[in-house]
Amino acid sequence: MDGTIGGQNVAVRPYRLLVLFLLLTAFGCQGPTPELPSEPPAAVGNGRIAFLLDDLGLPFQAYVAGVWDDGPPEKLKPLDFQWPKPVVQGRLLGREDLASRDRQWVGAGEVRTKFRTRSGITGETTFALAADGASARVEWSLRRDGPLKVSLAKADLTDLAEHGLAATPGPLERDEEKSLGALVRSARASSRGTLSFPPRLAGVVPELPKIVIDGPADDQVAVDSFVRSLATLSPLVPGEPVGPFGLTSDRYGGRQFWDADAFILPGALFLLPDLARQVTAYRVERMGQAEKNFDEWLRTRNLHGKPGLAERFQPARAARGLMFPWESGRKGDEQAPGDARNQHHLTGTVGFWLWQASALGYVEATEAERAVRGAAEFYRQRAVMQGESFGILGTMSPDEFAKAADNDLYTNLVAHWCLRQAFPEFAFQPVLPAKGGVFLTYDGDKVTTYKQAAAILAVWPLQNPAAEAQAVPMLDRFAGKSTPNGPAMSRSVEAIARARFGDPDWAYQEWRYGWQPYTQNSLLLFSEAPNGKNTVFLTGAAGCLNTVLYGFLGLRIDDQPLAGAAWTRQLRNGMVLSCKPRLPRAWSLVTVSPFWLDGKRYELKADHAGATLDKLGEP
Repeated sequence: MDGTIGGQNVAVRPYRLLVLFLLLTAFGCQGPTPELPSEPPAAVGNGRIAFLLDDLGLPFQAYVAGVWDDGPPEKLKPLDFQWPKPVVQGRLLGREDLASRDRQWVGAGEVRTKFRTRSGITGETTFALAADGASARVEWSLRRDGPLKVSLAKADLTDLAEHGLAATPGPLERDEEKSLGALVRSARASSRGTLSFPPRLAGVVPELPKIVIDGPADDQVAVDSFVRSLATLSPLVPGEPVGPFGLTSDRYGGRQFWDADAFILPGALFLLPDLARQVTAYRVERMGQAEKNFDEWLRTRNLHGKPGLAERFQPARAARGLMFPWESGRKGDEQAPGDARNQHHLTGTVGFWLWQASALGYVEATEAERAVRGAAEFYRQRAVMQGESFGILGTMSPDEFAKAADNDLYTNLVAHWCLRQAFPEFAFQPVLPAKGGVFLTYDGDKVTTYKQAAAILAVWPLQNPAAEAQAVPMLDRFAGKSTPNGPAMSRSVEAIARARFGDPDWAYQEWRYGWQPYTQNSLLLFSEAPNGKNTVFLTGAAGCLNTVLYGFLGLRIDDQPLAGAAWTRQLRNGMVLSCKPRLPRAWSLVTVSPFWLDGKRYELKADHAGATLDKLGEP
């Protein structure tokens, strides 16, 4: 389990720093209040600490992870810390997960935190920023009442090794330079320790993009908050999953869901290239495990007594199947419980967005093709024949209220996209559920209540021509049907579709309703549910930015230019980026700078008359 210690200083100048290093140690001792030993202990636990600094109300966040146990290694228990919570003026926002915490301001640039966990571990940490801003210092100490045994789990050793960090079952004997790129310098593991580091390191601090809206002030404040959250609270460390809450909560275990691929990645492609590389690299690096996942699934697949698509279609060029997990941990294996494992739209979604990312230079074309072909093979083995069409039975829809849906519209269409992209000779069409000439979400859809309006995903991001032709009647059919207590992404997707094919002013109201109930706090930190305390929900923040980019600014990645576009740019892999703004009347001008396009910085301006894209110099 992961945990948090942290504070803030709103007076510091804007910057961000992320440091990952081996930290935790422990020792055996007796008595209720043991003294810290003068020498390093005989056993060391693993840990990581990350420091994020910026000028947006969240200057300092940290977390520590470890495995602590009084018994044998096979019964290791997680250290009872939690992931960090946002801190403002020394006050913790959201739930207090530690047994106790006392945070004191020692000086203008220094904060000291004492804490105690429910498992009896006590500690103290000090974060200090030099007056000139040229360096920062962290000091820490940890102890536990009573005997304590600390050991490293095998998986933790593997993970640390993947990051280039030394990991041993004993203490570090001396100061030793560690390497995670150029991030970690002279980190010593001991009961007490100090780490000093410069606040700006090459490749660590991304350039914060700015979306300037000539419109209502609260729209500007909201968009600023969403950009900052994604820029500063995502774990930009090689190999780390990007969870729905980033570094701000242990909710969902920090695992990577489709949130990262379907909602966080689309906006990051143009705004936050480091984050885009993080999301895509995580998937690419785990394709080997995705092959193993596919092989394991194939041995127990259930075709529900129907003839399989694989019996009717054998591609001219065979593909190695992939299956990406719904809840993906650091290894890339499935961590989801129960029915959630059947969210089989995820594998196609990963392939779809890796293909879009490859068009912008984030992924090698060969890797994107491997992902798409692997997903296509998964669906070839997963689908069944229904007459002369194919369908997918017994899958969980993106509308998670439907736990065993037949012919979910989005799932069938993303499968069809993968099959056609991977196998040009593929000619079968998917079963598309409909009533009265308008698409339904899945077979037997009663059109009552949804966790999210999953059918609209066929309009965006899939941009399926048949769904786009029905965009407005689909929006009308599903309007108001999503549960009011559900996540915000449904509103943001509906707003994109409405801006593209309907009324931008209606879309604008949908967009505002998609963030206002979810940001009921002074910093507009996004919660997972309306008026909720679980922040910062990066998925929701990213969804609202996607509405600005793909809806109001009218960005579209496709294999052909968009008719009537203000401008187009040829991308890689034969793809084209088009821009056709559809601003609401409340906004007269929107400027995005820097707007990233294939590794180059631009300034994008859009108004009611059109849009321009001008290249910027180096920062």
